[in-house]
Amino acid sequence: MKRLFRLKSLLLVATFFAVTLAASAESRISVTPYPRSSFALVSAIPSDAGFYSVVIQDRSGNVVFVSNRFESGDSFSRLFDFSKLADGDYRARLRNRNGIDSETMFSLRAGRLVENAPTAVRDSESLAKIWTASDYLFVSHLNKEMKPTAIRLADSKGNIIYSGELPSELTYSGRYNISALPVGDYSVSLISGNTVYNYGFRK
Repeated sequence: MKRLFRLKSLLLVATFFAVTLAASAESRISVTPYPRSSFALVSAIPSDAGFYSVVIQDRSGNVVFVSNRFESGDSFSRLFDFSKLADGDYRARLRNRNGIDSETMFSLRAGRLVENAPTAVRDSESLAKIWTASDYLFVSHLNKEMKPTAIRLADSKGNIIYSGELPSELTYSGRYNISALPVGDYSVSLISGNTVYNYGFRK
């Protein structure tokens, strides 16, 4: 049976975003798996003013990870490798000085998130996670084949607004300032060889 390791030593890549976000109605924390891998993205956005931290605990309440404190105007996003954790149920919690502000449960089997967990995503969505907050576009990319990948941003008419290359590394997390873009529909394309993945968003 696998021993319980502290996640601090298991972080393959730990990218922390410190960005200004628009206030939301309530705090949110989520665990999003990448299918057929042991990786998962843990993201949290607090709502009220104050300092927060993210904690991951097993079913017995043992803490396997705790983040540094961050302020309510920031978001938290880290890519974890769960392969060395014991099978079982876990909780990811967003905490402030008043206690638990938001939490979500997830389960691990054979070092991976259970496929039928509520946070599971389809294989077609597994290459990257694309989301927006305030004037920023966030991109989290898992490049399991370590191939060169290009990123393109286009408007609804197909005009290329931005084109660049992502690092040829296993993981990438970045943000793009889209404050100058007018309101409308846009698409983000990730191109790896002859394969193109398209993601849409509205500003």
